[in-house]
Amino acid sequence: MVKVRKSKAGKHSRGKSRKSVSANASTAASNNRSSFRHFVLVGLACIAVLAGFLYFNQSWVAGQSAELQVACEQARSRGDWVELEKLARQWATVEPERVEPWSLAAAAARAMGELESCAGYLAHLPDSAPADALHELSLLQLEVLGDPLLARGTLERILKLHPDDVEASLRLMAIDAMLCQRQRVRDEALAAIEQGRDALATYAYLVSWPWLTFTNGYALNQQWLLVH
Repeated sequence: MVKVRKSKAGKHSRGKSRKSVSANASTAASNNRSSFRHFVLVGLACIAVLAGFLYFNQSWVAGQSAELQVACEQARSRGDWVELEKLARQWATVEPERVEPWSLAAAAARAMGELESCAGYLAHLPDSAPADALHELSLLQLEVLGDPLLARGTLERILKLHPDDVEASLRLMAIDAMLCQRQRVRDEALAAIEQGRDALATYAYLVSWPWLTFTNGYALNQQWLLVH
């Protein structure tokens, strides 16, 4: 019987191989930890740069806004409407979500008789704008631009922001009645009564909606169709 003897060289080779695998695994883990630290450091650096940019941008916007506001007030006080419009437009590009620059630009255009431009500026007003400014926009859209659909959209916006606005409700029903949208007249009359923005005229619309017509309705509709 022949006995097979295990080679010491083989044992040594296997031991060396296990040590090599262990060393490779340790190196890989170390590399992973290093990569993770690098990723974290890069992320923190990006956050710091972004925070610095935002702070600088906010400071710049605040400074620009303050300067333009003062300049607008000075132009308005001396009645320089051309300069006021220019400055207000610059201010609006810096802070487009503020009411004041759009209102001042509209005031300048109104003073110069440029009512279409006035409507354009008022159309940029944010929802925080006073209802009176939005009412003015609706009137300009209807009477100057000759677009009842734009006016109607503005009135619906007013009612969404101010559900108790009686004037907006009545004017909305008047436009719908003029457009022969009688079902809409009925729906708004019922909604006005339910939501507490009803007036005496609301009940007149509610009673007369099936047959309500206007003597100048055809001529106005023909005129409005030219806009579209």
